[in-house]
Amino acid sequence: MSINNFSKVVIVAKDEWRYWLRSKLAMTVLAIGLVLTLASVIVTAITMMELSHARHELQTTSDKSFVDQPDRHPHRMVHYGHYAFRTPSPLSTLDPGIDAYTGNSIFLEGHRQNSAMFADSRQGTALTKLGSLTPAFIVQTLAPLLLILIGYSGISRERESQTLSYLLSQGTSGVTLIAGKGLALLSVVGLILTPLTVSALFTVAAGESLLAVVSFVVGYALYLTVWVLLILLASSVFSKNSG
Repeated sequence: MSINNFSKVVIVAKDEWRYWLRSKLAMTVLAIGLVLTLASVIVTAITMMELSHARHELQTTSDKSFVDQPDRHPHRMVHYGHYAFRTPSPLSTLDPGIDAYTGNSIFLEGHRQNSAMFADSRQGTALTKLGSLTPAFIVQTLAPLLLILIGYSGISRERESQTLSYLLSQGTSGVTLIAGKGLALLSVVGLILTPLTVSALFTVAAGESLLAVVSFVVGYALYLTVWVLLILLASSVFSKNSG
């Protein structure tokens, strides 16, 4: 892409942002997205720290209880049983993973297979199983919906208001127009991922692998980029803003 074409793409993106700034719906959606992402990062980090502390205390108590049991035959000691708690990784502050479904502890006992315990989703309601307010849930589920709300009318709005033909007649190609709308939506993706990225950097300081953190952030960036492409495709196909 030449510098001239890129400058046109940037102009289209800026024009899209001007439209959003004048739209109460778009600004409300953007505010909700940023607030939810930031809140989820803070709430999940605090929750995971509390759970990690609780697991450490429970594991210490369980170890002491096992060691303090009276002298007995090793076979009977095995049947006494022992709790083992899984230590979460630093990255769990962003994505707790499947703990809510698989549990985070297991009771070890000889000759008996015990499933993992303390799985929140087993005791939760159907609404709880839909997802908790974690950064991963925000990016996976809510962020695409927010992008659809502000981006679905990108091309169809121009067509419905009959400004599309005017833009094309002024030398703005369809590719440039779509690229500009896409750049505007990608900037929204960047805003949503900013709190997530900052928090991810803190997990590196806490001992998480840099490769795992980079893969985490890049993976979600690619995921939302695919949604941006789908939104632009739908907006180009539908002839009406409400289509």
